[in-house]
Amino acid sequence: MIVFQNHEGVQKPVMSSREAVSSEEFCAQRDKCVETFQGWSDQQQVDFVQTLLHCMNQIQHGQIDQHLQPLLQRDFISALPGRFSLSVVERNALMCLLK
Repeated sequence: MIVFQNHEGVQKPVMSSREAVSSEEFCAQRDKCVETFQGWSDQQQVDFVQTLLHCMNQIQHGQIDQHLQPLLQRDFISALPGRFSLSVVERNALMCLLK
């Protein structure tokens, strides 16, 4: 059961009990949550994830951070169209040589 506490003026959902659910039940509930989540707007998804983060402890935040770090380190050059990415690399190489 989820209850709400006021934490520094912010409504914060927390679990009132730590009852474990079976793996099968967890997977079914998780899949239903993901299905619902995918039907929301981008802003609704962000709001939901922020709410989840407020429910988590510092150790869980660290685990999420470790998962997000590789996702946030993108190679933008390789994502560009071939000729354009080559010109960016050439320009950067020239700028380094001219320094």
